[in-house]
Amino acid sequence: MIAESSNDAIDLELTYQGPGYATEIWGVIQANFMLAIRGESLREMAVNVGPPVAAFVAAQAGREDTPAFRDEIARALGQCRVNQLHARGHQIDSVETISMDLLNREPELLACALAELNRV
Repeated sequence: MIAESSNDAIDLELTYQGPGYATEIWGVIQANFMLAIRGESLREMAVNVGPPVAAFVAAQAGREDTPAFRDEIARALGQCRVNQLHARGHQIDSVETISMDLLNREPELLACALAELNRV
């Protein structure tokens, strides 16, 4: 997923690298990305999603809460969250965590993720 700035120059490039493996030991579903922001070094980042968030998003999407779909949920939430933070001019950390509290405070994050999940 690529976000473009208002002058149509590519400002941020986010490439999904795949799910994390054995992250259940930490109690999360992880999506791994490569992040390139103009003027910064290319870097890896991860987005962690807790099982309650994944179950909630699956229910909102009307889909079965399976391990494969949880990976897709983490990817979609990660893409949406990184683009959201970048658009607001906020720092994007190497690890972002998506919690139920965040979804409650940022309903547009859930809406974006659901749109992304329905697009795939």
